[in-house]
Amino acid sequence: MDKFTFKTPEGTRDLMFDECETFNFVKNTLSEMFSSRGYYEVKTPVLEYFDLFTLESAHFKQEDMYKLCDNTGRILVLRPDMTMPIARLASTRLKGAPLPIRLYYIQDVFRQNPGYKGRSNDIAQAGIELIGLNGLLSDLEVIITAARAIEQCGLFDYKIEIGHAGIFKKLIDRLNIDSDSKEEIRIYIETKNYNALENKLKTYPEPMVKAIKELPKLFGGREILDTALEIFGDLASEELGFLYKLYDSLNAELQDKIYLDLGLVHRNNYYTGTVFRGYIMGSGDMVVSGGRYDSLLSEFGCDLPATGFAIDLNALTGVLLSKSKGIGVKNPDMLVFALPSYEIKAIRFMEEQINKGTICELLPFDSKESAIKQANIRKASRIAVIGENCEIFDLV
Repeated sequence: MDKFTFKTPEGTRDLMFDECETFNFVKNTLSEMFSSRGYYEVKTPVLEYFDLFTLESAHFKQEDMYKLCDNTGRILVLRPDMTMPIARLASTRLKGAPLPIRLYYIQDVFRQNPGYKGRSNDIAQAGIELIGLNGLLSDLEVIITAARAIEQCGLFDYKIEIGHAGIFKKLIDRLNIDSDSKEEIRIYIETKNYNALENKLKTYPEPMVKAIKELPKLFGGREILDTALEIFGDLASEELGFLYKLYDSLNAELQDKIYLDLGLVHRNNYYTGTVFRGYIMGSGDMVVSGGRYDSLLSEFGCDLPATGFAIDLNALTGVLLSKSKGIGVKNPDMLVFALPSYEIKAIRFMEEQINKGTICELLPFDSKESAIKQANIRKASRIAVIGENCEIFDLV
């Protein structure tokens, strides 16, 4: 027998029992919450054309995507991201719709992570996209919605880090380097790999790279904006001025949950303004990621500002389970055992109980004694023995 018959593909796993219950709790909670805030659900195909993710702003490495061909030879991918399909949808099916457009989704994305053992390649996401609004108010709405989404799931020991994509772009554009080198520098900044960053930049003139070297060090409270203003001066004064307002407004509402990290530079080139990430304290799992992408829709012929975020449902489910806040599997309230020739009567009885809100299961045993023994093992509250008469035994 093939050695892969009993395995799941790398980066995937099965969910069972309390994991499924907790996952569904998170999914349903977020769906209700997004709807209550005026967001409308959309679904996009699992399969998209490869071309969608080769646009200039996408910056998805083709080796990170699952690819296949249709019957005409066109290359398809399992979607690695939800924002690009949403941008496609908004610029076609929703073109000319009244603004703003508020959308939400609960779907999986697929990315190959060959260099990161233990990372999931099948990621369930729930997210929102706010299209057609720019400025402070819309950024506040999206970030606060992300915070409330985490709280709605019963988690309050979280933090949200905010930054601005425009700062890194202005600094890196001063260097005449190719896109691969920019991506390498971005990774070193985001992972705060100071030694690798120093080695990468040592061939460039010091005045040009001094500010870039400081980026990963600039994280903390409001005071780091003062430091950044001294380092960057007029080059990033507009972005820093906006972050002052954003931080003060968020801090007034979310207080100690908000941190600044100017080394927060997302992989996707489509981010143009505020970027943010959310973590659960003591977990290390990133549960939310988002930001502003004001130029992306223009690549689809629809020049509209937009912002949004995605929550990693798998990570959020894992955090709830690790903190013993998961949703356990419910034991049956009643098990139903049918004596010979009374099977249909037992099924009718079970359906009557289910319609009353009772969790029921049928027991396929040969004797009443075996059925009662199994009911005790299953921790059922009651067992119904269906024959000519209906006998109900309390077990608790």
